[in-house]
Order: sequence, then C-alpha cells, then structure tokens
Amino acid sequence: MIHLGKKVPIFKYGAQTNLTMGYIKTIDMKVKLDNTSYSNTIEVEWIDNIEFAQSGDSGSLYFLYDSTTNTFVPVAMHVGSKENHSYGIFLYYIFHELNTGQYEFLICNSTYCQED
Repeated sequence: MIHLGKKVPIFKYGAQTNLTMGYIKTIDMKVKLDNTSYSNTIEVEWIDNIEFAQSGDSGSLYFLYDSTTNTFVPVAMHVGSKENHSYGIFLYYIFHELNTGQYEFLICNSTYCQED
C-alpha cells in the first residue's frame, strides 16, 4: 500500500453523479465494501464532503489528467464508497486478469477501434 504525500487530483464520470473530482489518498490497497473484499484498489478522498461517487456509479471510470499531453488517462473502475472515500480497481489488474494470451483488447470510440 502506498500513501501519497501530495494531493493528486483524480476525476470520475458516473451515471449518477456525472463528472466529479477527488484526491488520490492511497494506491494498491485492499478494502472491504459491503462484505466484498477488493485488492489492487485506489482510494479517493472526497473534497469538502462532496461525494465523488454514489450508488449507481459502479463501473464508472476514474481518470488522471496528463498535462504534458493534455489528455485524460483512464486508470481505474469504481467499485464503491464509504466514509467520505471512494474506491476503484486499477484497470491494469482487470486487463491483466483477463489477458490469457488468447484475447486481444481494443479501445473504441464512435468511429474506430485500435489495439491497446
């Protein structure tokens, strides 16, 4: 588990809350939410008690902003919240678990798909 010393902003777009921002508190941690244990998660601290995510936002993506390329980079998928913190599983671990060597992953938009 790694605690970050500085406040790194992270963003989420959810079905319930739309676009929200929080700060990364901890990465690569284990957490138990509603009797389900998760590992390889990122912990997001809410800003001024404004909910980063609500019920109905599960599965939404977390993004970091890369100022060097002016892009948002997807990094995690939301799994739950408790006590002014939200938690997402790193996409790397999700894709790593699915990657058995027999599948290809494509990133798609409305007009084309490209290999990841």
